[in-house]
Amino acid sequence: MRLNAILIIVLGLALAFAMSGTNDLLGALAVAVFALGVFVLWRPDVSPVFMFVFVYQWMQASMKIFQADVLAVPINEVSQFGGNLELATALSLAGLAALAIGMRTGLTWGTAGVASTFRLDDKPPLYWFWAYAVAFAVSFASQQLAYTVPGLSQPLLALASLKWAFYWLLAHVAIRRGGVVRWLWVGTFVLELGLGVTGYFSDFKTVLFFTLFALLSSGIRISGVRLLGMTVLFLIAALMAIAWTAIKVEQRRFLSTEENAQVVNVSTFDSLRNLVELASHLDAAAMVNATDRLAARIAYVDFFAKVLDTVPEDIPYENGAIWADAVARPFMPRILFPSKTAIDDSERTNTFTRLNVMGMEEGVSISLGYMAESYIDFGPYLMVLPVLLLGALFGWFYRWLVDGRAGHRMVNIGLASAVLFPAAYLETSITKLFGGLIVAALVAWIISRFLVPMLFAQRPAAVKVLRP
Repeated sequence: MRLNAILIIVLGLALAFAMSGTNDLLGALAVAVFALGVFVLWRPDVSPVFMFVFVYQWMQASMKIFQADVLAVPINEVSQFGGNLELATALSLAGLAALAIGMRTGLTWGTAGVASTFRLDDKPPLYWFWAYAVAFAVSFASQQLAYTVPGLSQPLLALASLKWAFYWLLAHVAIRRGGVVRWLWVGTFVLELGLGVTGYFSDFKTVLFFTLFALLSSGIRISGVRLLGMTVLFLIAALMAIAWTAIKVEQRRFLSTEENAQVVNVSTFDSLRNLVELASHLDAAAMVNATDRLAARIAYVDFFAKVLDTVPEDIPYENGAIWADAVARPFMPRILFPSKTAIDDSERTNTFTRLNVMGMEEGVSISLGYMAESYIDFGPYLMVLPVLLLGALFGWFYRWLVDGRAGHRMVNIGLASAVLFPAAYLETSITKLFGGLIVAALVAWIISRFLVPMLFAQRPAAVKVLRP
């Protein structure tokens, strides 16, 4: 049975389930938006990052619907803070539809087209391991330097994040070719997973997501054994996420040594030892409670629902002020504009929700999310327009970097994927999202234009025009 037939069956069953729930119309809207996103974004010759950006945010916007349906209650009854959760969910889904259409539109802009296949045959498999090793070393050094030179922290952290491009390339080759490079990749996977679980944010999910990208791009046949392995990996990731949710408060307090800052003041060994000790005391009740908290954390429409109570009844629309500030900031480096205000997500959240959430004083940053900020700027009818343009920017940037003559085509695909990866979270403020995208895109272009040509001999690659 072909993938398209399977997808139609799955969507049909999902629609039937959605229509049978308490929130039938909202559930049907969620399924329809998901179908639209898959239809316009799933392309075997384009990086899976676009599907990931859409699907993860769709899950964040839709989770409350299915939670309410399981409890057989109207969706507004599962809101954390009150407000119109039903409208917030509908507007978020509408924004995601616009984002998907924008990304697809951006992908049709460009020159010749995108690579018809993901191939890395121009270098020996071990070459890609050493490329990753260099990227890992550069990433580590950049992160350390970012803490000592705060004025350059944004470009340095952007440089550090681009190591995931080379991890994806290594995983892609290892899955396709096997042999020694596959065992080396397994070692890097374990290393990245270990570093992820011992950090302040326990960012182990990133290596799992880029491994998934490699599986999707490698073109391997999905056998029963491989499907079972992927299922087991997914379950392990889910258990790790639940366990982290249960212990993260105590672990972060240990890492920061009671300092109200998002820093790690202990060794990696001590971090891992404390993590294991905390996890060993978890019981079934703690895991169940953490599962509920994790679901509430992934779903990100509650603040938007509360915003609908205050804007425009108590606070007028901003008429584009938030988006204008986000667009201007990347072009105002603090070294030249020392009076530029710091980004305080929690302050903005408190202003537009009146919830008094924790902020920078407690070492916490809580954002409204860029969908809520679009509503605050433009209202319920026009908020989708800037989101549409943002999606088009994502697609155009990918085509611009991949279709460019500089660098190596597959490396460029990896770099573009690493740049766009942070756009997958609904909770991200547009101020941080847009600024981070611009800085990371500039760093990726510099690497592609000046560094990659010295390391990779580019062979002519087959191209296939991507049509709407």
